[in-house]
Amino acid sequence: MHVTRTLETHRLLLDLTEALELTGFASFCDSFHPGSGVEARVALIADRLDPELGATVDLLLLRGAVEPERLPGRVAEIAGRLDEIFVRDADGRLALDGLTLRHTMGLWLFLQPEHRRNAVYFGDDTIGLAARLRPRPQSACLDLCTGPGTQALLAGRAARMAVGVEVNPVAAAIANLNVAANGVSNTEIVLSDLAEFRTDQRFDFISANPPLLPVPPEIDYPFIGDGGEDGLRVTERILARAGELLAPEGVAEVIGVGLGVKGAPAFLDKLAAVGAEAGLFLNVFLLRRTEFAVGSGLFNGLILSSAGTDPAVQARHHIALEGFVDANAIDSAFTFAVHARRAGGSPGIRVLNLTETGFGGLWSV
Repeated sequence: MHVTRTLETHRLLLDLTEALELTGFASFCDSFHPGSGVEARVALIADRLDPELGATVDLLLLRGAVEPERLPGRVAEIAGRLDEIFVRDADGRLALDGLTLRHTMGLWLFLQPEHRRNAVYFGDDTIGLAARLRPRPQSACLDLCTGPGTQALLAGRAARMAVGVEVNPVAAAIANLNVAANGVSNTEIVLSDLAEFRTDQRFDFISANPPLLPVPPEIDYPFIGDGGEDGLRVTERILARAGELLAPEGVAEVIGVGLGVKGAPAFLDKLAAVGAEAGLFLNVFLLRRTEFAVGSGLFNGLILSSAGTDPAVQARHHIALEGFVDANAIDSAFTFAVHARRAGGSPGIRVLNLTETGFGGLWSV
């Protein structure tokens, strides 16, 4: 994908989403839960769709190459002119260049096809963080690790302005496409590492869904999920900068994963220390405790999502992860959300354990 965001591209993207709205494609997308696995669920019923909607779904969601005459006329016309995003094969069929396009959570989003080595992430934790956004009119919002720009775009719909910061150039390019596709003028995507991000603006609301999975260094894990050995490597950096970037009455919402020993969270002291150093008061909500022993779902999931189907790599990663879990007496992992505010000289931490409710998923109860 090679995209130069021009005014013409911007206009054509708006025309495309308007045309898609008239076909019923947006409503079709909104019929599916927005979390992981959308493409697989769509594929189950794709052959039951009428020809025009089926061709549109094939082109935009299922990565098919589609003859233009099978598409709704206006959609085919606009897609044929968006040659920075759509490609033609030798037979003249249109295809998206390494992307999908769907409507979800009130947004048009270009995403990468679901794959473990993606540079752009959208999943259940995206939805979990979106539920915690609280942009106010006239507020300035900042989303760190913005990926495809979902949280920045959602915040920008209500706020005066929103900024999304992303270190990966592929993700930042896709986020800029999404800004254009949604026709917003108050949301900016900044390509920058967290440490190098500089601004005089102070933000009323900061959100972040960082790489958060606990991964030992011996495992080559996709960078969009690799949170370091304790899952907190990027989370710590975000909280450390939040004290500097927040307005006096501003708040931050950050989600993460931390490790547990003997069924209890073993990461709260670290969060408290980082918060105190940044001059923050933290409210930490423990959402879900998950078993993290050898052979558990999380253990096996980390191996599969890092090694794929290669048996030799799976075996190496199994040995590395088993050694890591045993050496640190780890038996569980906790999903959590942090609400942070500037402490005004009284930093501290308050913890609310919601894991015993017996309801909900990973990011809500």
